[in-house]
Amino acid sequence: INFLTAYLRSMEYPSPSHAFKDPNPNPTDEYNEMFAERMRAAGILPHARIGVAVSGGPDSMALCLLVSRWRKMNNQKRLDATFPRVQGLVVGFVVDHCLRPNSGAEARVVQNWVFQLGMKCEVLQCVWEEGIPTQAHLQEAARNARGP
Repeated sequence: INFLTAYLRSMEYPSPSHAFKDPNPNPTDEYNEMFAERMRAAGILPHARIGVAVSGGPDSMALCLLVSRWRKMNNQKRLDATFPRVQGLVVGFVVDHCLRPNSGAEARVVQNWVFQLGMKCEVLQCVWEEGIPTQAHLQEAARNARGP
């Protein structure tokens, strides 16, 4: 998405020790409007349940920021009252692949960034039943774990 690339360049990206701050808490700029238009075109309404895969990289954090702003633009409190069964159910999902000793802490940092944008966020942990694969066999192990 070209507009997402431009949007990423305009963002201030946080270090792990800093909070994720929305550089523009008033969601009225052109990127937010383009995002809202693309969501409409895709048939995704502001009260829809949405899951966002979040790596903590600039692409997924920009997507979280855009989703968060899109909900704010559509008055989330009004949506929650109108659609009580959904109640703003936007959830970020961070996958801790458990491949490095610090991966759990890194996942929690990303989870905290997503929380700060007003979204729920869950950390999912990989369970390597046959032990953590070697780097040489990581892709193969991931394919096997996903199944047929």
